[in-house]
Amino acid sequence: MITPPSALSALEMSDLLGQYMRYITNPNPGYATLRDEILHSSQYMRIQQIRFANRIEIREEACPESLLDLRVPRLILQPLIENAFEHGLKQRMEGGILYLHYRCEADALEIFVEDNGSATDETIARVQGMLADEHLMAGGETVALANITRRLRLIYGEDGILQVFRSALGGFCAKIRIGGIIQNDPSGVDRRR
Repeated sequence: MITPPSALSALEMSDLLGQYMRYITNPNPGYATLRDEILHSSQYMRIQQIRFANRIEIREEACPESLLDLRVPRLILQPLIENAFEHGLKQRMEGGILYLHYRCEADALEIFVEDNGSATDETIARVQGMLADEHLMAGGETVALANITRRLRLIYGEDGILQVFRSALGGFCAKIRIGGIIQNDPSGVDRRR
């Protein structure tokens, strides 16, 4: 018997949602490998791809293999992707693009989440100002960005940064930069020299 496409999508969605929920409800809240963060984010992107059907194209580059076992704070990548869908791509009826890619630079990892959504210059400037001023990170629609910023600063100090700017695709770009990754300390806390 051949499974109809809608049943296949429902089965896949059910499986993806189960995996998604297991990851976000994991009782070990601290750290994950970058591999696990990427897998979780890929599952989330697939859920959204099913949800938005043919309206959004997902472009996902592979992370360098040498960095996949790097320990990072849990849930720093998926919230950026969620923001791209909810604030940048949700209203697009066609031609939406979400682009996830990585860059290694000296002893730093950079993770980019870009979209071609409708971010205005004012929105980008407001989020940049919020990220630069800890007192402005108290709430509102930027809670996820504020949480990621706080955790990066707490764990990595000046080596952990979240920045936002205009994407080359025309929408919003969020960039996580984790510096000082010369060694991968098993504690996951200090990777500086």
